[in-house]
Amino acid sequence: MARLNNTDSFTTSGWMRTELGLEGAELVTFAIVHQFSQSNAGIYKGGTRYISTWLGCSDNSARKYLKSLVARGLVKETSGKENGVPFCYYTSTIEGSTSKFEVGVPQKLRGSTSKSEDRLLNGYIDNRESIEEKKSRSPRFVKPSVEEVREYCASRGNSIDPEEFVDFYESKGWMIGKSPMKSWQAAVRTWEKSKNNSRPSARPSRAPRPASDVYSRNAAALEEVHRRLGFYNNPTADEQ
Repeated sequence: MARLNNTDSFTTSGWMRTELGLEGAELVTFAIVHQFSQSNAGIYKGGTRYISTWLGCSDNSARKYLKSLVARGLVKETSGKENGVPFCYYTSTIEGSTSKFEVGVPQKLRGSTSKSEDRLLNGYIDNRESIEEKKSRSPRFVKPSVEEVREYCASRGNSIDPEEFVDFYESKGWMIGKSPMKSWQAAVRTWEKSKNNSRPSARPSRAPRPASDVYSRNAAALEEVHRRLGFYNNPTADEQ
């Protein structure tokens, strides 16, 4: 199969470039494997020589392109031996001749040359959306004003000081530990639970004695001291 005939051909489609991100030699290599995968044989058996003949490169280079497509999950490799001779067969993991598919989800594709309309893309991860694009869709945290915290605390009927709350997290850079705060309302509720779970002192405070009782006790004690020291002219019978 290494020899090219005048009638040999394969098709490169735009989705191979725009959606799979293939280009150059890898684009040609995938197109060849994909073309044979859609045929009655359902598999590419041409080895590296047929691809290298198309590309005008060495067999080692063609093998490198095939291995790269296998690593990216676009081509499946099957290896073994037939009559003691080792072989490697390759199959495109993308069935059909159109790119209108959802990754990893069976689809009914129109205009497909395959017999079945149900298609499943296996082993390919669509990475068209960047991490930045996904983050841009997430709601951004906006730190609240004292008035907003006051209104929220009032709606919940708690006793949190809104100025103390805002000042505290302002000093922390609106961080919860090492992570940025996502919801200041949730932080308010956490403060609320903390205050509700706070326990009183283990030793109950004693009720203060009336001032009259304290004065009477102190006066009696002082009078007893004066009597024993002889400050009085008329000692008691006990002292005589």
